Amino acid sequence: WPNEGYYTELFEKKIEKLLKVKHAICVTSGTISIFLALKSLGITKGDEVIVPDITFGATAMGAKLTGASVVLVDVNSKTLSFNFQDLKKKINKKTKAIIPVHISGRAAEMDLLMQISRKKKISIVEDAAEALLSKYKGKYLGTIGKLGCFSLTASKTITTGQGGVVVTNNTGLYRKIKLLKNQGILGKSDGVM
Repeated sequence: WPNEGYYTELFEKKIEKLLKVKHAICVTSGTISIFLALKSLGITKGDEVIVPDITFGATAMGAKLTGASVVLVDVNSKTLSFNFQDLKKKINKKTKAIIPVHISGRAAEMDLLMQISRKKKISIVEDAAEALLSKYKGKYLGTIGKLGCFSLTASKTITTGQGGVVVTNNTGLYRKIKLLKNQGILGKSDGVM
């Protein structure tokens, strides 16, 4: 009952309401939330994912699990977010996603990142592992980019002992993540095929 049961569904609905998003998907960890978010975007070997060089290793590992190359970008010492001069230098035709990390609830400069996203057609996947309920200009972190990823491990704002959550307003990406996380099964499963 804990996998795809009543309490998981209830928790997902509460997260959706709390963050004002259409979809929340519970997963096994924050690392897997990043992996599934990137896989739902079709990111694979030969692609590049940009990550700030100050983060927990799980951010880069989630990207690495897709087969993509991780490109580290220097950070601004005042914000601990991307140094935008270095970021712009590292974007190329292989760049498929940028993962801003909201270190201990401190927001990345999402306006600038969303401008880059629109101009270059690069997806923004927010690592909001440490930022549940933190805001940027009135919006919850993790809800501004195409997908937001949260950790529920013991050291986070809210914990379930272990686990993670992916949020999105995109129904197509939601369905892809549900299929990826549950062996191609959409909906509840009792494990019997």
